[in-house]
Amino acid sequence: MDKNGKDRAENIVALGARGQWTTVDFGKMAKSLLKNAAEQEGKTVDVFFNSKVDKIEKDGNRYMLHVGDEQYYADFVVVNAGAHSLFLAHQMGYGLNLGCLPMAGSFYMTNEKMLNGKVYMIQNPKLPFAALHGDPDVLAGENTRFGPTALVLPKLERYKPGTYMDFWKTLRFDKNIAIALWKLLKESDIRSYIFRNFLFEVPYLNKRLFLKDARKIVPGLQLGEFRYAEGFVGVRPQVLNKDEQKLMLGEASINPGNGILFNMTPSPGATSCLGNAERDVKTIVGHLGKTFDEDLFKDELTEGEYCILPKPLESQKARVNLIRAEIARTQEKFEEAHSQEH
Repeated sequence: MDKNGKDRAENIVALGARGQWTTVDFGKMAKSLLKNAAEQEGKTVDVFFNSKVDKIEKDGNRYMLHVGDEQYYADFVVVNAGAHSLFLAHQMGYGLNLGCLPMAGSFYMTNEKMLNGKVYMIQNPKLPFAALHGDPDVLAGENTRFGPTALVLPKLERYKPGTYMDFWKTLRFDKNIAIALWKLLKESDIRSYIFRNFLFEVPYLNKRLFLKDARKIVPGLQLGEFRYAEGFVGVRPQVLNKDEQKLMLGEASINPGNGILFNMTPSPGATSCLGNAERDVKTIVGHLGKTFDEDLFKDELTEGEYCILPKPLESQKARVNLIRAEIARTQEKFEEAHSQEH
């Protein structure tokens, strides 16, 4: 409904979840996983913060990680360093057919709770970026958060200086990268999207332009009811494939098969972190000749009594197919109406 309580003119395609949690505090989850890992008998778990890995080298059957003046050795290494994952991979000679296009995302925050759950706009298939969505932020009193925007930045970390040169080293600009970028920019939808998202970062203009988009989710939203969320989000790496001369959709992972993995995800990572962890742990135990209790993993995280969706795969497939069919019908109606107007 609109702000006057009347039905909206647009066709609405929606999927909802009742009686289920749909938002996760991934910070608390990460702390819980570390705490439980440290409490395992006979196991030693060390966590080092603020420890920059300058270089990774192969040392026989192991790897040497250079951290300042210290060196650490590992039988297996998983590099989950955001945009720097590809930077470290290139240092070791891996993934040289890939380049990185850092995308900075921003959010806007309301002063009150306006949504009970996550609401996404329909994704434009031409855009390799997440559609605008709103959801209650569990870390901000459930005030509604709208976003993300998408701004190309020539640096690998948004709020830290000194990563501009790392960007150019990771982009590895050449003819193939230029062609991939041209393919993106020649699409009018993508050109308009990039320019509009640039304006979302310009003071005064940003809120007024963003309001038009946010009202597609909350029609009655007013200019004074939301603000630019300072310091939220950072940089997500969009990977460019030189061989195919195009932007890769979704996440990328480099697995040379010799005891090291490099993961890059275009989302902040929370969306697919547990799926990536399950995939990676199977690779790790296979390489080290260890075992993985998959039944226990499924019982605790995917299929057991604590799982939100008891039958995640088949039920989700069925729901997604229904959504796709409804979207297709809506698109057909739109195209038919549009052709009649002309």
